[in-house]
Amino acid sequence: MLVTLVGTALLVATMIVAGSAAVSYGLAAVNYRRALLARAGRVTVYLTLALVASVALLLLALFFLRRFDVAYVFDYSSRQLPFHFTLSAAWAGQAGSFLLWIVWSGLVAARLVSDKDSVSPVVPAVLLLLIALLMAMTLLVNPFSPLADLAERGVPADGNGLNPLLQNIWMAIHPPILFVGYALAAVPFAFALSALVSREYDGWLRQAQPWALAAWSLLGLALLLGGYWAYETQGWGGYWGWDPVENSALVPWLLLTALLHSMHTQRTRRGLRRTTLLLALLSYLAVLYATFLARGGALANFSVHSFVLQGLTTPLAVMVITISAASMGLLLVRWRKVPSQPLSEELLSRDSFITLGMLALVVIALVVEVGTSMPLISALPGVGFALQNLLGPAFALDDGSRLNKLPFSDGRFSLSTDFYTTTVPPLGLVALGLLTVGPLLGGRTVSWRHLIRAARWPVLAAAVATSVAMLVGVRAALPLAYIALGTFAAGANVVMIARTLRGGWLRIGGYLSHVGICVLLIGVVGSTAYASDEVRVALYEGDRTTVFGTEISFKGWQQASPASGVLEISLRRGNSTVDRQVTYYYYAPANAVMKAPAIQSYLLEDLYIVPADYAPAIDPNQPTLIQGDEATVGPYTITFADFALPDPKTDQAEVGVNLRIGYGGETHVLTPRAVLEPDGSLSAEARSVRLPGGHTLTLLHLDVVRRLAEVRVEGLGLPVEKPERAVFAVSIKPLVQLVWLGMWIGVVGGCIAALRHWRLYKVHRRDGSIAIS
Repeated sequence: MLVTLVGTALLVATMIVAGSAAVSYGLAAVNYRRALLARAGRVTVYLTLALVASVALLLLALFFLRRFDVAYVFDYSSRQLPFHFTLSAAWAGQAGSFLLWIVWSGLVAARLVSDKDSVSPVVPAVLLLLIALLMAMTLLVNPFSPLADLAERGVPADGNGLNPLLQNIWMAIHPPILFVGYALAAVPFAFALSALVSREYDGWLRQAQPWALAAWSLLGLALLLGGYWAYETQGWGGYWGWDPVENSALVPWLLLTALLHSMHTQRTRRGLRRTTLLLALLSYLAVLYATFLARGGALANFSVHSFVLQGLTTPLAVMVITISAASMGLLLVRWRKVPSQPLSEELLSRDSFITLGMLALVVIALVVEVGTSMPLISALPGVGFALQNLLGPAFALDDGSRLNKLPFSDGRFSLSTDFYTTTVPPLGLVALGLLTVGPLLGGRTVSWRHLIRAARWPVLAAAVATSVAMLVGVRAALPLAYIALGTFAAGANVVMIARTLRGGWLRIGGYLSHVGICVLLIGVVGSTAYASDEVRVALYEGDRTTVFGTEISFKGWQQASPASGVLEISLRRGNSTVDRQVTYYYYAPANAVMKAPAIQSYLLEDLYIVPADYAPAIDPNQPTLIQGDEATVGPYTITFADFALPDPKTDQAEVGVNLRIGYGGETHVLTPRAVLEPDGSLSAEARSVRLPGGHTLTLLHLDVVRRLAEVRVEGLGLPVEKPERAVFAVSIKPLVQLVWLGMWIGVVGGCIAALRHWRLYKVHRRDGSIAIS
């Protein structure tokens, strides 16, 4: 196909041009015709961006033109998808998500080289090399490959469509933001390598710090949106499940958090140079490792989010190992030559608290990474069963049975949620205390008078919050500690914001981020540790009941589309009444029931309602038959014999059902037919047939996959035997709004800090006081 040739040629050209740009800047870095090669490199960066844009636009065009002869379009799109879901379907698979990452990386590289001589040639060389490698991965899962057996089967009339769980507005928002964060995280990585090559260990900070802050903010926003997506869509009652793919995105954010504090300490105290370089490298290596875990198939048997194996395991492993070995090897070579500056030897000092807080963050990241990597670690020969014996008594293990029904024979396993909920919260409490209380302390020594004066209001706020928590039933030590310390830390940073505002609002970014994280953690404690138990209520259509002070009425089931339906409910609390819908329907391609909750938010809590079961009304006029079944409807005996297949001489997918009708001692064969429309609905033509005795039989629904047909006999008027019935699982999520509010405050704080440091960098560059490393 022409489109395959063009698309593949663009992929190859992009990889070659990006690689050429990396080589040009690499040669310029060793001062070989530096000016000439830097100019050539800048041109090839812009050419790379143009080629990447061309690839992306071509792929989008194929989706909107419904080119189902292309395998990637066929797998993730269909004719009934609206515009925004068709757009997001483009990055629903391996190739599209890689391409989205590359687009953002190309824009970042172009922005960095847009100011001549503003950065060392090593920086764009590294970024362009990463783009070339990512494009190589994209080429291995070529999104322009034609559909298999196209000549024999012809071009399909429609595609497989997008998984219903991905048909959500957050699918159009969350992945792009996540990959912006990934692209931005490469910038401090590249600057750190540049510093190691040039042996200039301080000048790179002012340039890299705004990028690191932007990466931290956007990765945090991506985690927030991903959590909210799960909370409002998947119906399992939470926003963070410690899924391996979720964890692999959390680790880079934790390391970036530590990096920002290390950057601040190095810039203000001239210390932690080695630590800053190490964290800058590790934060992006964690991104690459997360990519290997999620997209190399390593977690396919343990995570519902992981991509299935598509031949990328070895190439991704080679890429991650090579980049890690090269970057960490360079750091080891330079390690002893990086100058060190001692910080305060006083334990009660800002320097000590920040350093210990960074260490706590790194330990948390390490614990999460080891837990997430357990499927790989346990797959090593002779390791799996030994680790199961070691960890099994303390934590729940998933030996593959959760998704694969049977355990793995080689001992492979994954750690379940309780590993993280046991190990991470105590470490998080330590990090919270160290990093948020630290700003109250002096740089090298502590002034007790100053400390007491600054802490009096935060201490009072913490005492009040803890007392209120105990009054409403909080008794466990760890949640109380989080509430007390989180309130104190938030108050302490509010005090610092009030003081810092005198010097301008751009100076409050870091403190505002601390406030946001404290608010978020208090919300996490409230919404998880003190969420109510689920209360299950069964309601027939028209019934009502009161749960958690809210009256719930079941209004019935409605067909939302040919492939989906919703249960309609009404909620009444006080004088307020609202109508809500909960999704509940069978999705044939995944052989699963799709369900999404109804969420009603109040001031201090969410009412969370998940459909647990649904039984349609038993209407004797309207039987549902599986092939071979027999049903009695009044004087008729109806048997679903088999399908009447489409006529190959016609273009329409007309399908019928052969029904044996018993009436008055005689048997008749009738075949109501219908044309299957592209959206799965049935056309109006030929769906009704005349029964002996004068009544009419209408074909209402047809499911070829499940071999099921629903029919209705009109005119008998038989009474309904049992109305439709739904079961709902209802729970309360207290303070969950603080989770979303806290993360938004943190993201805003990070953006303010990024803006401030970007302006400082521009000022220093204009004054000529910044070294280009």
